[in-house]
Amino acid sequence: MVDLNNLSRAYFQGETISTATIGPVKIANSKIHGRGLTATKDIKEGECLFFLPAALAVPVDEVHDAFLTHDDNYASSVPEKKQSIVEFLAERILLRRTRNLFSSLEDRIYSPSTSTKLVALLLQVGNDTLDQVVSEVVEESFEKNNQYLDKGAYVLDIMMEKENMNNDCELIVKKIHAKMISSVEEATNIDNSKMTFEDLITESMIMRIIRRNVFGPEFHNHSSMEKTWKELKTSADQPYRSILGFYPLAAMINHSYIPNAVRVFVGDAMIVHTNTKISKGDEIVWSYTALNQKVETRQQALLDNFQFQCNCERTKQEKEATEILHEALGAKFFSNFDSYNVTNLTQGITSDAHVHRTLKRLRAFSDKLDRTISSKSISNEAVRYFKAGYLSFYMNYLNLLLHQSSLEGYSDSYENEVLPLASYLHFTLFSCNNASTEHLSILHLCYEIVSLLYSKSNEDSYRMKLKFWTEQLKKAVMTRYGSLGSDVNNVRTAMQHSKGVLRTLNGFRDAKFKFI
Repeated sequence: MVDLNNLSRAYFQGETISTATIGPVKIANSKIHGRGLTATKDIKEGECLFFLPAALAVPVDEVHDAFLTHDDNYASSVPEKKQSIVEFLAERILLRRTRNLFSSLEDRIYSPSTSTKLVALLLQVGNDTLDQVVSEVVEESFEKNNQYLDKGAYVLDIMMEKENMNNDCELIVKKIHAKMISSVEEATNIDNSKMTFEDLITESMIMRIIRRNVFGPEFHNHSSMEKTWKELKTSADQPYRSILGFYPLAAMINHSYIPNAVRVFVGDAMIVHTNTKISKGDEIVWSYTALNQKVETRQQALLDNFQFQCNCERTKQEKEATEILHEALGAKFFSNFDSYNVTNLTQGITSDAHVHRTLKRLRAFSDKLDRTISSKSISNEAVRYFKAGYLSFYMNYLNLLLHQSSLEGYSDSYENEVLPLASYLHFTLFSCNNASTEHLSILHLCYEIVSLLYSKSNEDSYRMKLKFWTEQLKKAVMTRYGSLGSDVNNVRTAMQHSKGVLRTLNGFRDAKFKFI
């Protein structure tokens, strides 16, 4: 059993823990969609909801080796043009490993837990016919099991791959197999009694299972991994410990653009903490797409990948603010404004003169937007949501300000421009993406600037600001990684580690601990 109040051994000692541990959550009917995870008690910010090893994971080294040896023309064979080659390779390897699970049932050479793992995966297929078959068989099995009064608890133990579910799940798999054969026979009028489970579960079904149940670290996404691997070229320097894995329980969490939970990967284990207070009975939610994109982009990504669009409070307010500002500023303004809302804009800026020119443009856009906002009836909350969707623009603005300030040496711009903007972004992210890596990065920056100001002047005002930002940073770190046993040294180590990863070039590559 994992101590959910102190996960420092997993974070800092590299301890591999293969046992899933659940916190104060249960499976219940959702007000958002279908079933979801809800709180079983009032939960404070930073409390661990669950520790979940992958049900099935793709070995990073296998993907890395495949990437290094793939044909240069391989990219043309990737069917999903938005996919990186790394993501495509990882999915194909996971597809093969999942199919091997089904084929092991036919060979009768599988461990007792294989059936439980398969049922956990089959609970989230996304195929109407198969979903109905699985749901009916699991319902029948639950009704025959005298140990469970609540179906949610029964399904939860399947998702957690509890050993006591193995016998039930072996029977469930057999019944699903039989019902699928019967369904095919009714549709074709052909005797299909000899069809194996592997014959019945098509590649497209497995790909739907994969895309509904898999997760990978967000900080080093597949594109950034591809870039790193191209630069390193050798396995010895390969810094990543996880790339893609099945987490059926986590896949039950429904979507919202105002998440109340945040996940971290340590190796192939997913650790989930709350990032705000949650009342008993409230649902656990997180975003299915990147939160630092404008509302139109996020909605399209949801539609493309999950076939629905969001109607949460942030979406409603952000849409209203966007409509007001588009009407006031016009399409040309936002076409230019959007062109700066991209990641790593500063990498293409090669001279100090270019820095000054680009900074002048971004400052003009920001000032004009703020003047327009001030003249309109838009709530502060809606403005924060809107600007969170343009986080890349403001991060680029910050980085250019920092670059200019570093050229000038110590200057008033640290206090008059950089700190106010970084402070605003802290409160913006706190409202809708608390304890995210972007939020931690902003908090480290605020702490660094105030530390610099305090070193130049020991005024009490700077000392109080330093204390404030220290507490804000500590709180966010203990939200993302948990209380760490309330051990000051563990918290300090986590703060130093996150600073190294987030505020240093190639920080994750060079970090001692491989999580963020």
